[in-house]
Amino acid sequence: MDAAACVFHRDLGQTGRLLPPDQNTVPLGRMVQGVFDQIPDRLCQPGPVTGEDRLLVPLQYNFLSLLFALVLRSEKTTMDASVKTTRLDQQYQQIIDYLKQNYQTADLSSLSDQIHFSKQYICKIVKKKTGDTFNALLMTIRLEMVEQYLLESDLVMEDIAYLCGFTAPSHLSRVFKNHYGISPSAYRKEHKTHISEEVR
Repeated sequence: MDAAACVFHRDLGQTGRLLPPDQNTVPLGRMVQGVFDQIPDRLCQPGPVTGEDRLLVPLQYNFLSLLFALVLRSEKTTMDASVKTTRLDQQYQQIIDYLKQNYQTADLSSLSDQIHFSKQYICKIVKKKTGDTFNALLMTIRLEMVEQYLLESDLVMEDIAYLCGFTAPSHLSRVFKNHYGISPSAYRKEHKTHISEEVR
């Protein structure tokens, strides 16, 4: 459903559902204003929260989260950044976005084909932004993903190596140890132990 066509039932507190337009609904702009109008003044002041308020506040926050998600996903939405970005920043971000989404199979050729920059120009952008080579940037992104898999999954090294674009587990172990100064298995053991101790 298009965000601009969304409407919200008048009785927010009882239904909290997005509905198609009919005589019982209001347009999106008035719906947003209605949500803010329903936030009682007492919720903005320090003091105890009543049982009724405990139900109303999460509903309003959840609704606003949904609304912002719809607005941000709309292709018509544009946002002005408070910090101005240069053309170089935008081009570098294109490179990063592609590498983070395709770290398993990404290489200079596939990136060049995707964003329509020459390989030499891509290397020049990366060098200006990081001081490193393209291959070093790609390896850093892959190692970040390896670290994430080590800490957040129980996958074996063979699977992690494959998922992160390494030719073999031995290749992953060698690169990981050079970067972190510790083997992947030791890193996993050390950090998972540390995390479980913090949870306790």
